[in-house]
Amino acid sequence: SSGINAEWLLRPGSRLGLSEAKIKDTEKNAILCTTLNQMISEADEKNVEIDKNTGTLIYSLAGKLKKKEHLPAIYGLILQKKIMNDMQLVAAMEYVKANPVKFELDALENACGVGVTVTAEQIKEAVLEKIEKNLGQIKSQRYRFNSGALMGMIRKELKWADGKLVKAEIESQ
Repeated sequence: SSGINAEWLLRPGSRLGLSEAKIKDTEKNAILCTTLNQMISEADEKNVEIDKNTGTLIYSLAGKLKKKEHLPAIYGLILQKKIMNDMQLVAAMEYVKANPVKFELDALENACGVGVTVTAEQIKEAVLEKIEKNLGQIKSQRYRFNSGALMGMIRKELKWADGKLVKAEIESQ
């Protein structure tokens, strides 16, 4: 089994953009290494470039998905760059967990926000609207005001918005 681990360490671990510590940790799990090797081979066959973001999604999917029969459907969406972030990946895994026997690919795509784009302008408008609605509370509490509550309201409205962009917009306002 050390042959597989050494091969994995030389090739796929660094291909996914994992940290040294994560590579060493993953080395201890032969099943995960085998799955990752197969996934990377498939990406290579399809000429898909594995950037750091895609590598993180591949690693998360391989490590977290319990029922491996659902892996090809979700992995296909990652390779097609239809699942672009962890939020979408979690939604996809929750969808197949809730629909383990039979699901339609378009229903899976819909459940994880494939094709939904949230613009910086939409985020800015949502943040402005929530700040205006809560202005009294914000002014009375000042620095003690919990911006997490605003974040939650905006995430409810713009489910697929990038959390970092929402947080940055709240802080800049």
